[in-house]
Amino acid sequence: MKVFPQKDWLYVHVKKTTVIGRIEVPDIVQSEEQIITVLHVGKDVKLAKCGDEILIVPNALVGHYIPNETTRDEMKGFVQEESIMGIVKED
Repeated sequence: MKVFPQKDWLYVHVKKTTVIGRIEVPDIVQSEEQIITVLHVGKDVKLAKCGDEILIVPNALVGHYIPNETTRDEMKGFVQEESIMGIVKED
């Protein structure tokens, strides 16, 4: 099944983050700080493209969990473009 978002929505893959670059994310904020991979973008999205890794405003994700033993901390969902705080790039 392929999902294609409309307008300014992004379809994303979320994985619980333990490290951002060389910075280890403490357990207390791991549920808040997540690096999100963009799977598909709506036609009006200008800030991100497929494959980008983004940081979003906490609680902006509208999504569903993937029921799989190997991916317990993963989910897929939708985010509006206005909820993007930044794009993560490797040095």
